Amino acid sequence: MSIDDVIDRFKKEWRVIRGAPWSFITCLSLLALPTAIAIWEIDERHYRGLIDEKDATIKRVEADRDSYKNRLQEAGVTSTPLKKRALVLVADMTDFADNWPTNAGPGELFWKFENRFRNRFDKIVAELEEQGQHSKDFESDSDFMSAAHNVTGFNAGVVYRTAKNLRTLAEGLKD
Repeated sequence: MSIDDVIDRFKKEWRVIRGAPWSFITCLSLLALPTAIAIWEIDERHYRGLIDEKDATIKRVEADRDSYKNRLQEAGVTSTPLKKRALVLVADMTDFADNWPTNAGPGELFWKFENRFRNRFDKIVAELEEQGQHSKDFESDSDFMSAAHNVTGFNAGVVYRTAKNLRTLAEGLKD
């Protein structure tokens, strides 16, 4: 049935519709209401799922932050020096690689890594460069970590290598 057929049918039935406009409006309303409710319910479920996912991410990030703060306090650090923050990041990255799931693809793991470590990683890299700590190996690792188009090659070995190079740079700093 084409749009022309629908228009022709509507023209033919127009006299009937015009003779009983309230019945026509009532029927349209009775059809539109369940359709609108169904659309609203589908949207509600979709966006509720997104909100729940974001809430879970926020809770995980807060837990990571609190864990990070607690470990620093246990180490007796009140103002966190760069070396200590870098070494804690190395430990967290190593732990992430140690617990590498085998049932997830590299893209999914790359984004989990990004969400968990990107902000700290970028800040520490910038501060290391300000301190004059630099190496070709680490530069290529951090460039790889920044390149979203390379997610297919992302694996635990990349995380271990980056953590190792970050540790080497951090150990070159004063306490």
